[in-house]
Amino acid sequence: MSRTSETITDNLINRLPGDPDSKRRALSLGLRKASHAMMFAVLGLMAFFTELEIFVKFTPVDIALGLAAGLWALSWALGRARSPSAPPLGSNDRLGNRGAAGKGLPALPFKDLRRYWPMGLYVLWTLVSACFAQQRGLALVKVFQTLEYYVVALVLLHDLFSGTQEEKSSAISHQPSALPLQRGAWIVLAVFAVFVTAAATQYWGGADTFGVRGVFKHRNVFAGLVALLAPACFGVMCESRNWPLKIALGILTALALVVTLSGAAYVAALLAIAGIAAVRGARCLIITCAAITLWQGVALDWMEEKGWLRNNVAEHLESVALYEDDGQPAPRYPEWQAAAWVATDHPLAGVGPGHYQRTIGPYFGVIPRSARDKNESDVEIQNQYLVLAATLGWPGLLAFLAMLATGVAAATRAAARLGRGDWRRGLASGMAGGLLAFAAVLVWHPLLIRGIGLVFVAMLAACHAFDARKDPA
Repeated sequence: MSRTSETITDNLINRLPGDPDSKRRALSLGLRKASHAMMFAVLGLMAFFTELEIFVKFTPVDIALGLAAGLWALSWALGRARSPSAPPLGSNDRLGNRGAAGKGLPALPFKDLRRYWPMGLYVLWTLVSACFAQQRGLALVKVFQTLEYYVVALVLLHDLFSGTQEEKSSAISHQPSALPLQRGAWIVLAVFAVFVTAAATQYWGGADTFGVRGVFKHRNVFAGLVALLAPACFGVMCESRNWPLKIALGILTALALVVTLSGAAYVAALLAIAGIAAVRGARCLIITCAAITLWQGVALDWMEEKGWLRNNVAEHLESVALYEDDGQPAPRYPEWQAAAWVATDHPLAGVGPGHYQRTIGPYFGVIPRSARDKNESDVEIQNQYLVLAATLGWPGLLAFLAMLATGVAAATRAAARLGRGDWRRGLASGMAGGLLAFAAVLVWHPLLIRGIGLVFVAMLAACHAFDARKDPA
């Protein structure tokens, strides 16, 4: 710590009763728990304020995340500090240094953070790409957002989900409700219920096709959230032994699928749900496939004829159609071809963060333009993988693919370690299915944007923290 901050904290510690090291550790642990509470608030704020900009480009979520980071950093600094009169504490403390040890104090989790090497490569290559961008000021804004989510939020969420030593001990004594990982899961699912309820109100309230979007600005962003979280709901529903919870999660999953008007997200979520059922067993798979068949082949048409539902099938097909009604190619696929040309011309570092929209326009000249009237890109029709390749180059795209693959592998290992009937197994398998469905939807919709990006990072952190815990089955 700096001399000024050390003097302030020493004055604060001297006012508390007890020996200096005990007081320092107690204050450090209190600050860490406060940072955890702030992160829970961040997860809750996602449902309401993620896209509400109140200062320049900052939202309440950004401000809460900054406060949590400050509390965590101060907690770590206090935990490492030690009174000069205190005897050496040895080298086996959680902080990795000989000066301070204590239950629940935050460490620099270098060993655990090695799991996130793809995120490190992704951030590093974003910085490299920004160095070659034409407008470095614009690129730095995007770099800041990348650092905010893939470094700051990732470290804080990993620390939150990993828990303190006392919380880890509670897992061994079969008190899973005390674990931050489970509390975080319930908060995210509750936030998901808010999103789905808002979309359902729009769906039956007369909003147009693109107006069924929850609290997001775009319909497809909401659809990506459904692809990410609906499999997790289904996984917990399958493994939970609490029947009221089963019914509630089943209703939430079904309602989310009904109000999703993106064909890519709808099909991806259904395939992920079928895959989770297959992993659980033949009986679950048969029941799930029978329910999907009856819904898609009988109930959906009947409810549309009764006027209870919209023409969901037509909406799904239109959202991924190759051609429009007049025979012209849909704008999506010319956009993809133009993005591929950009990636081909800038294979190593891309055009730079924040420069995709400014660069792609001239590339529409190499393809038929009959489906487009303006020389710009539409965020509703982009292919996220091609956007990454064009923006960061192929190394950035490969780092992102590694990010997805390691998250799925971590969740799969965690699910395999837990026994049947444990709802945590359903959560882990659901997260793996959700990441795979999310990866499929990225082909049709760009989803690494403010709003859903924090949910994606939270799920990656939960997958790796779940795998690292090695809870008893």
